Amino acid sequence: QVSMHRANHTCKVLRRIWVVGKRLGSVQLNPFERMGLQKLPDREVLWEPQHVKDFIDAADFLGWSSIGTLALLCYDLCQRPGDMRQLTWECYQDGVFSFKQEKTNTPVEIPASPRLVERLKDGGEGFIVKAEDTQRPYDRRRYNKIAARVRREAKLPAELQLRDLRRTGATEMAEAGCTEDELRSVTGHQSRDVLSIYVRPTKKLAAAGINKRFQ
Repeated sequence: QVSMHRANHTCKVLRRIWVVGKRLGSVQLNPFERMGLQKLPDREVLWEPQHVKDFIDAADFLGWSSIGTLALLCYDLCQRPGDMRQLTWECYQDGVFSFKQEKTNTPVEIPASPRLVERLKDGGEGFIVKAEDTQRPYDRRRYNKIAARVRREAKLPAELQLRDLRRTGATEMAEAGCTEDELRSVTGHQSRDVLSIYVRPTKKLAAAGINKRFQ
C-alpha cells in the first residue's frame, strides 16, 4: 500500500529477525527466506539548483526557516536528513562540520559552503535545526510533513524529497570534476561501488568525460 521499496525492506527486516529467532531456538523455520525478492531500480530523482533555492525561499516565507536550513545542509554537505537534523552547534566549529554518520558510524569532517556559513552566522545553542514552534529537533515524520507543505508552496514537483538532496549534491560534485576519493571524503562512503548508487549519470558528466579524453 506504500511502495514496493517499503515492502521489500519490510520482508528483509522480518527475514533478519527470524534468523535471530532460529539462532536462539525460538523458531524452526524462516518463512522469509528465499522469497525471490526482485531488486528494484535505484532512486534517481535529482533536484535542480533553482528547485533548492525556491524551496528554501518558501520555507523562510512560511516561517519554517529550520526546514530551509535542513535542506541546505543536506544539499551542500551531501548528507542524509537524519544526520543533519541531529547536528548540534558543537559539531560546527571554525567553519567545519565534524560528526559521525548515524547509519554507518563513519566520521566525517566537511568545510561549510559560503552560503551555509552565511545562513548559520548568528550561531546558537543545542541543535542547529530546531522546529520553530517547539524549539526541539524534528522527528522523521514531522520534517517530511512540513517539507511537503513547503514544496507545495514553492510549486515544486511532488517527486522531490529531502533525501534526494544527498544524491543531488554528490552528482554535482562529480560534475564539477571531483575525484572518487574526494567524493567519498564528503559522503562518507567506504566503497566506490556504493558511491555509484548516489552519483547519477548526467549529460554534464558525459560531456566532462569526452572533454577530458580529447583535450
